Amino acid sequence: MPILYNTLQHVFIAVLLLLPSFESDARNNQQCARLTIAGAQSWYPFSYVQPGDTSYSGVLKTKLKAQTDKQNIRLKHWTELPWKRAEINLEKGNIDILLGAFYTPERAKKWYFSSPLASSELVLFSLKETKDVTSLAQIYNKDVAYPYGMATGKKFSAITSKIKTEHIIHHEQIYGMLLKKHADFGLLPKLAVKTYLQNHLLKDKFKVHPVELDTQKVYLVTAKSNPCLKTIKTIFNHLS
Repeated sequence: MPILYNTLQHVFIAVLLLLPSFESDARNNQQCARLTIAGAQSWYPFSYVQPGDTSYSGVLKTKLKAQTDKQNIRLKHWTELPWKRAEINLEKGNIDILLGAFYTPERAKKWYFSSPLASSELVLFSLKETKDVTSLAQIYNKDVAYPYGMATGKKFSAITSKIKTEHIIHHEQIYGMLLKKHADFGLLPKLAVKTYLQNHLLKDKFKVHPVELDTQKVYLVTAKSNPCLKTIKTIFNHLS
């Protein structure tokens, strides 16, 4: 009898020790049943918001939703948020996943990256009347507009001290700046530029320059400090 009593006592103590862990997992599962996402509004075909819509479309959201649906996790869309503010809110924990980002060593210190889901080529573009740029040395001392916080790749980053940078909030602003001649060039992902020009019937006014810039991998990211990191890692591990 004493042996049985001691055994039951040990089991009871073990259960008491495990209860906080079970409660913590339960709270975590409840908290992570809905994840907030944000991203670029006009990065075709990866992440964009259709006019009049309040949710994201694109390849990245489709891949993410295919996995969150399987785990009964709902997605809350935070649209109309400039990229730099999205980065800040990711690190504050207000956003759980960013729909698409380029890798940089600095970001890797704070962010957890999925496996690469696509590739995106950066291009330099301008009004058609501008002489073709085949070397980055040709744009020294010129005004180049691109989104604040965008990773520009090694080639372009190497000359930023030699150009005049015009940081913008949304992609669409660049085209207006170029038309008004408030900037000489724009810098954006190639497919985003081509899609925008086609959709807005502007192909006869702009051109992409032949100078070669970096092609970068595209990832989903979360903050390493995110309380739902374990859940998000599981999602990322099943992306294809």
